[in-house]
Amino acid sequence: MAKFPLTPQQITAMQDVKRWHTRRTRRDQSVAEHSHQVALMALYLAPDSTSNADRLQILELALVHDAHEVEFGDTPYPAKRLLEADDLDIDAHCRLMFWGKVDPYDQVAPHVRLLVDVADVLEAAIYAQRYLPEISAQVTQQAIDAGRGLGHIGFVRVLTALGVLEAQE
Repeated sequence: MAKFPLTPQQITAMQDVKRWHTRRTRRDQSVAEHSHQVALMALYLAPDSTSNADRLQILELALVHDAHEVEFGDTPYPAKRLLEADDLDIDAHCRLMFWGKVDPYDQVAPHVRLLVDVADVLEAAIYAQRYLPEISAQVTQQAIDAGRGLGHIGFVRVLTALGVLEAQE
């Protein structure tokens, strides 16, 4: 994966960008915290056979997947869906403006992108279960729907993380 030209100031600024800013939450979450959680969730979802090279790409993408929000802020999910209805992927557009030709999503294999994308929704669902009960069911369903793309083992891991299935020992 290409070296991403994040400055130390941009890296540090990720802790100042608030997520869920259009919702009253019981606890604030920053983009830096979310990105860290997405990285760990993606590793949790990755098949046991995942190569070390893929694990490194998973971590790198997860840690920078929302770095563009330092410049553009966090776009609320309902706004993203409305824009998608008009064929505009606001995250892709902001990533292009922020990263130019070195968009991290273009530097990794599709299966790595999928793991990070599912981990992103899964992390949001778990956060909502704890701190946004009024939308928890909706976000949990979005994570379940996203998890279907991971195959049987990944889907079971998503359901287990959400508390839908009991952990198997």
